[in-house]
Amino acid sequence: MNSVETVSRGLFHSIHQTTLDEGLFKSNPQARRLLLRFRFQTHAFVSALTSYIFDSAIGTHFNSFMRRLGSVVQQIRSHSRQEREDDEGSPSVPDVFELMNDHSKVLDKILGACMLRTQQRAIAEVVTDILSNILDLGTLVGDMKRGIVDDSTGEARVKKLYYVFERKMFTFVRIFSIRLFFIPQPTYHISQIKVLKALGDKGEIRSLLSSISPSTSDKDYALLANRMGAGRKEGADLSDLLLRLDLGGWWTHEAVRRAEAKRARLRAPTLADDV
Repeated sequence: MNSVETVSRGLFHSIHQTTLDEGLFKSNPQARRLLLRFRFQTHAFVSALTSYIFDSAIGTHFNSFMRRLGSVVQQIRSHSRQEREDDEGSPSVPDVFELMNDHSKVLDKILGACMLRTQQRAIAEVVTDILSNILDLGTLVGDMKRGIVDDSTGEARVKKLYYVFERKMFTFVRIFSIRLFFIPQPTYHISQIKVLKALGDKGEIRSLLSSISPSTSDKDYALLANRMGAGRKEGADLSDLLLRLDLGGWWTHEAVRRAEAKRARLRAPTLADDV
């Protein structure tokens, strides 16, 4: 993650400095605009993911545990040994084993919020692919600055990288909408429902999961669909990440638009045959 953050910051300085001074794609305004857009979107992704991991996935849970520890310490300091025991002689404050159990639960929540559980493998693989894509963009920009890659080759590679990045981001938003929909929550964001409607039936969802990871099994799908390992708190964490990644809703609405357009294209030959 640190290497991706470094590359993201380096891309900002490299692209803007060379665009103004030396000029990456100086004779190709369209390619330059695509590169600037690509750089902006990758920076937004890295910033959102980093802030989510430290502030929400780790910080929220661990700070809550530390507050509990602080409360226990205050109880121990403010009561004598006799006052800390009830009439039956059991301690009135948690013992070390209870605190160890609480600590294990906190670590498990952090693991789930960071998308590192086994049943979250599909999501984790998409994140890894996006981060790898950003590293590849950093390598490409560096090669272009050093003159190893010319503008023509660079433009083709930028377009290919951006195509992959865009597809992965759409997949990421869809997967989150699916997972959040299956997590028990009192209400669902309208964008999540739109994405699910655009995807269609469960067979389409299964196909999406398979396209993300060829190794995705029926068991993986069952774990997702049956809400195993997913509680309200995990849903809140994932909702926070989705909000950070898609604050304006562009990825969600664009994913819906393209899914509906693809479905319309697939229906077109059938309609033509009927006529």
